[in-house]
Amino acid sequence: MTNMTKSSEPKNVVIIGAGPVGLVIAWTLARRKDLQGNPLYNVHVFERRPDPRTTRHADEAYSFNIMLSSRGIKTIREAGLLDSFVREGAACKQLLFCIGGDDVKNGLFWEFDPVFGTGDHYIAMSRDTMMCTVLEEMETISEKNIHVLFNASCNLFDFENANIHVATNGVEKVYHYDLLIGADGARSRLRDAMCKHDYSIKASWEHVGMSGKTVRVSYKELQKAGLWEHVVDKEGLPRAIFSFSADHSMSFIGTPDKSKDYTFTFAMNMPMKWDSFTDKEALRSHIIACYPRLGEIAWKYLEPIWDRPAYRVLSAKSSQFHLDGHNVMLIGDAAHALPPTYGQGLNTSFEDVTVLNRLLDSYNDTKFDDVVTEFSKLRKPNADAISDLSYDMYGLFQNEPLAILQFVMDMTRHCIVSYLPIPEEWRRTMVVEDFVGTYVAHHTVDFQQLQKMQQRHFKIGCIILLMLLAALISIMVKYLLPPQMTSWDSEHVSVYNVSKALYF
Repeated sequence: MTNMTKSSEPKNVVIIGAGPVGLVIAWTLARRKDLQGNPLYNVHVFERRPDPRTTRHADEAYSFNIMLSSRGIKTIREAGLLDSFVREGAACKQLLFCIGGDDVKNGLFWEFDPVFGTGDHYIAMSRDTMMCTVLEEMETISEKNIHVLFNASCNLFDFENANIHVATNGVEKVYHYDLLIGADGARSRLRDAMCKHDYSIKASWEHVGMSGKTVRVSYKELQKAGLWEHVVDKEGLPRAIFSFSADHSMSFIGTPDKSKDYTFTFAMNMPMKWDSFTDKEALRSHIIACYPRLGEIAWKYLEPIWDRPAYRVLSAKSSQFHLDGHNVMLIGDAAHALPPTYGQGLNTSFEDVTVLNRLLDSYNDTKFDDVVTEFSKLRKPNADAISDLSYDMYGLFQNEPLAILQFVMDMTRHCIVSYLPIPEEWRRTMVVEDFVGTYVAHHTVDFQQLQKMQQRHFKIGCIILLMLLAALISIMVKYLLPPQMTSWDSEHVSVYNVSKALYF
């Protein structure tokens, strides 16, 4: 991105957190230049964890695969990283749903692109691979204006003097910033410091109620289980993401990677927990009972990590994403960690990167106080909307009767709308609203609009159900009541008599 004004000295940007979001925003800022081609920013990124290029997770059990959909792909395309991501990841064209077990013959294949024709497929790749890909691209920046320090602990945030104290290898150093960005996850230390500095900022994080363990499964094992033929294309490459759900308490998702192997994430939802099983055999029996086809394969990989604690899924909220009067802001999970029901956590975070770059364009890479304030105003309502949508969907996963009711409402509404004598424009609008969940996962429509669409969808469904219920009661009263009960005279017809007549 080229700024249309002449730059003086590059401004100092400090980013806390070198996860995918922190690295991508660092990459985009480091590439912003003035008219003379000089970099506008010197970027420092601090991460408390080790460098993933030198210290990989031994079995990648915690490096679960991430699925990039339209929102995330839009960001990495604009950042110039799409080719690298496609090269290092696996493009997925379909989602294979198996409800009630793992029988793929009865599964539902959901094509990603044809719903809206965006031209995008999902890109699946591990978190470590994603970070390594961006880090390798950073080495191509000739200006060397981006510096990533691992094993770095941020000990003090001095907001008044715009300084941050960072310790690496036992040595503390002070860094000055013109813009400070927190991309340090759901338990953000920067967010905590902001709350202590300004008591009007309210923030919290919590466990969603979902915990998981991740294993890598060889594609050869999937061949033995008879699954491979269902998920490969003509070139022999994986084309589908698995989603198996035996019940609301345990499910697992399989995503491919560049090597054609699959990463399976086994998730347990409250009230079931991993430590609910007192011994290995109890867990093994439960898994095989839920998933007779894949159970033995799953257990082969899960047994070695039986004693390893499951990772717990977190959500986080903050009343605002900036610190008033200071050039300080939150981005990604530090601002809005989401339940994973729509798989939009990282995609929403990448969308933050797009919005921030748009604002820097609008303000010509100046007035950072206005940039961070405007960012908070724009992203906070959207973050709240996708958080609510995600929790609503998670509630359906946890409540089978509610899920059935929602399904009945959706099907009833869809059938009635399809045959109602209404203007075609109204019909198209109402039918499109049947795809609210699809819009969330496979489009870039504003989350607030989608939430309003869902609320309208629900209200119409309730009205239709009430109308059908009223019609059903009228029919039952007409044909099931005794002949002598021909009027609604309160002397002859009571709620008790009607109930008794209907019952018998």
